[in-house]
Amino acid sequence: MIVFLILVIILWCWAFIDIQKSQYKNKLHKLLFFILIIVFPVIGTIIYFQFSRKFKRSKKVNSKSIKLIK
Repeated sequence: MIVFLILVIILWCWAFIDIQKSQYKNKLHKLLFFILIIVFPVIGTIIYFQFSRKFKRSKKVNSKSIKLIK
């Protein structure tokens, strides 16, 4: 039971950090995910990790990063 609780707390913190670092297409999505995780810590975290990619901005690759890869 303690291991489950520790895992939930780690995932919950990870979700908060990810929400803060990520850029969303609409700022309202960021707020809604934050509220979802606060109100429903376990289920909200699972929902966040399942659906958050659809609402985030895609990272654009610029020519400088391509040159660095080559």
